[in-house]
Amino acid sequence: MAEDAATVLEQFIHDGTNTPLIPFFISEKKLILLVANLPAEIAHIYEEIQAKDRILKEHRDNALARDNSLQKHIKIHGSHAEHPKEALYVEQIKRAYEKVKEIQDEKVLLARKAEDLVEKHMRRLDAKITDLTRDGLMPPDSLLPSPYPKNLPPAFGPRPPSMRASPM
Repeated sequence: MAEDAATVLEQFIHDGTNTPLIPFFISEKKLILLVANLPAEIAHIYEEIQAKDRILKEHRDNALARDNSLQKHIKIHGSHAEHPKEALYVEQIKRAYEKVKEIQDEKVLLARKAEDLVEKHMRRLDAKITDLTRDGLMPPDSLLPSPYPKNLPPAFGPRPPSMRASPM
């Protein structure tokens, strides 16, 4: 049984009988991964990144407060007078910035996870479109961009490439 483009897209986006992001087999035993839940997953990942941003800000603010205290002491007493808690503050600042780096690395991993999710789904959809095109169920030029509608003002249309001079 051949599939048409609308069926493939509907199955790819969601299927009420299956849980999103769980693979299922269609009649020809071709694997399709559902993406109905993809926006929610991406939103969840970005919420995690925002939560890490808040924690990161706390660590950075802590380090800046300690540094400001040291700088204030230097302005008042000069650089030769040692701050009573300088060694402790320097250690706290170092630990705070180590934690900031660790959190930044975690944020990068989360962003890559989101990117990988989208890329994986795009590859699967591209493969399915290629199958449809090969089977003759979708015209080969269907993925080309449409021409600019002539009834819209030029301000909304495609812009010509910039003719900026390159820096020397």
